Amino acid sequence: MYIKLRKDGAVGLGRATKGKAEITIGYGEAHMVAAALEKVAQTPKEFHQTYKKTTNVGGGNEIEFDREKNGAISISGDGYRYSCSEEEILQLVKSLRDLPPLDTHEESRFVSKNADALHCVTVENKGNSVKLTLPEAAVLRTSLLSSMEGQYYTEVIEIGKQKVKLERTSGLKWQLIGKDSVKFTAYEIEELVEGIESAIMDVLMKTANSMGIDEVSDIRVKSRVQRIEEDTKAVVENYAHGRRVRKRIKKMAEKVLGAGEDAASRTNHFMEVANYIYRELEPEYFEPLFGVLASTFLPTIK
Repeated sequence: MYIKLRKDGAVGLGRATKGKAEITIGYGEAHMVAAALEKVAQTPKEFHQTYKKTTNVGGGNEIEFDREKNGAISISGDGYRYSCSEEEILQLVKSLRDLPPLDTHEESRFVSKNADALHCVTVENKGNSVKLTLPEAAVLRTSLLSSMEGQYYTEVIEIGKQKVKLERTSGLKWQLIGKDSVKFTAYEIEELVEGIESAIMDVLMKTANSMGIDEVSDIRVKSRVQRIEEDTKAVVENYAHGRRVRKRIKKMAEKVLGAGEDAASRTNHFMEVANYIYRELEPEYFEPLFGVLASTFLPTIK
């Protein structure tokens, strides 16, 4: 059987298939599935075990492992079933335990990331660059998508002291003006949008993976979510809709950091909340709330 580390951050298991026609598990579940498979392989007689997924990936929420009378071992899940030899299962176990670090997209020519820095996303072209935090990058991505819908576009994205101007001066030319002026053509802009999204995704996945997959990972997640909620409360305590904002950010944090979502879903949840803050709240809350999102969704809180 093959093991595929997919671009959406999930892990695919299959044989003679392509696309998503395969058994799918979350990246963080690989060690647990490996342990279940190893147990089946070490059992010489007929044996059945059900593994309940901790993520929402794939077409089902369970994987069935069976040791057959003839010694073969079958794996069933998400509408697919594969029969394997014991040797093949043991190789599968080893491969699941030796998965490479998750990097969900190829590097973009125009976007780089550094999960150790507060301004962790850098938009760059031809030697010029603009550095952004995670929520700033999320808002810029939305603005770029909006700018692609017309022939002229201008917007100043202002988050506290950070001020970035996005301009589309013709059907073929864009520029992003911060400390530098970074220019793009129509042939580059889609790659820029994809690069920003993948950079956000990779940083968030590094943060989620830093929570671990051991017996205390849930405690780490709850502790981080509590920190995010407390920091948010301190910002919006006197805001008329503060409770709503706090609940929305807390719910997003649970989805981004917990074990129940794939990489794309985590990223979408984060970007939706960043855009919600910038779209619906008063400007005085942009900088402090973006500060919370920027610092607490990194692997190490800044």
